[in-house]
Amino acid sequence: MRTTLYEKLFIDGFQKPSYVVATLAFDRLPPTEALTDAIVGTLARHPRLRSIARTWLGVPVALDPRPAREWLARGGLRRLESADVHALEEALLGAPLDIRRALPLEIYAIARPATLVVKAHHAVIDAASGFGVLHDFTRLVAGHEPRRYVRPASDGARGRRVLDWPSGRRALEWASGVQLAPRVPGPGVVARYRPTHSLEHEPVVYTERLLAGTHERLARRARGHGATLFELVASALLSGMQRYNAARGSADAPETVGLMFARAPRGLRPPQASFRADTGIVAVPSALLATPHHRATLAELRRATRDRRHNDLALAALYAARKLKRPSRAPAEQTAICFTLSDLTAFGRSPRDFDPTSRSPAIDAVRVLASPTSFDHAGMLVSRLRDDVRLSLVAHRGAVDADALLGATLACLSEDS
Repeated sequence: MRTTLYEKLFIDGFQKPSYVVATLAFDRLPPTEALTDAIVGTLARHPRLRSIARTWLGVPVALDPRPAREWLARGGLRRLESADVHALEEALLGAPLDIRRALPLEIYAIARPATLVVKAHHAVIDAASGFGVLHDFTRLVAGHEPRRYVRPASDGARGRRVLDWPSGRRALEWASGVQLAPRVPGPGVVARYRPTHSLEHEPVVYTERLLAGTHERLARRARGHGATLFELVASALLSGMQRYNAARGSADAPETVGLMFARAPRGLRPPQASFRADTGIVAVPSALLATPHHRATLAELRRATRDRRHNDLALAALYAARKLKRPSRAPAEQTAICFTLSDLTAFGRSPRDFDPTSRSPAIDAVRVLASPTSFDHAGMLVSRLRDDVRLSLVAHRGAVDADALLGATLACLSEDS
């Protein structure tokens, strides 16, 4: 399988790779045989999760799948009688994983508490395909065949392989959608962060807030503003960052607050684990953000989320620049941190999404985390299980005051303009 541009970037195009850590808390673990069979069956359907990257002249050009049973033989499934789940998640977020030498998936089955912790290299999975993998796994655990995916007649602009340059009508479509704007957002929050390790080994931590039983209420509030839930949360985060900056001294506060967000390709349901998402960027004046959910802020977010242009050329230029001149991974003081917001609330709508039959162990909680790709990068992930909403902030240790930023964001989330 040839690698896409995003796969190349996540393998060796950013300052360091990013890893996804997903945690499923059960009322009880699935039986050993059912668990093993479900994992092997899921891997059989998603070859990228059992592939090693093949390079040519230093560029990862292909992902070569290994047999699903080889993943087991390599120790991909690790069993633990007990564990501090939070500590394990943070260790996995920071532990290097070289997809050119090792398979990109690790699973930890913990007996007490009954939990599965899954680490995957971000190059081979994004939110949309990740939850597709989860649905396949839960159905297999329950003894059901996974749903069949029907590939659309056209995958659209973001379904292309990187070097499969389109022709004719698709060439015009591709050219008309080119976006050349910078792909790095402006500063999100001010910082006085001094790393103590090289980038690859700097510890990654996360802090979260669980908003129990709030999804429907937040969705109603968003509709009251003529916005989506994502736009409401993004607006709250932007205003929260403005308050965070203001509390740390007006001299350091940026005039605009930037935010990057992940967006799934519209109308595309990936049949296999892969990375096919794209990114958008907004920058809003700090003065405007003093009022949470200002109409102009929501309008800018709406414009950015509905912008269907693609970033192929800008990302290709970024990848080429990084290959020609590698940025230093040595510790260096950071004065600002950029944030990526990932909205995962479109998944986990109902119990049957995660508990297909009463015979399968019920999933009590889902947490999804993704590690930063540079010293000045952090992320907030918003996930949902039924009516519970979870905000998870992931950053390098000491980069931000996570409690303060989450507190400011939640305060803004509950306010109206």
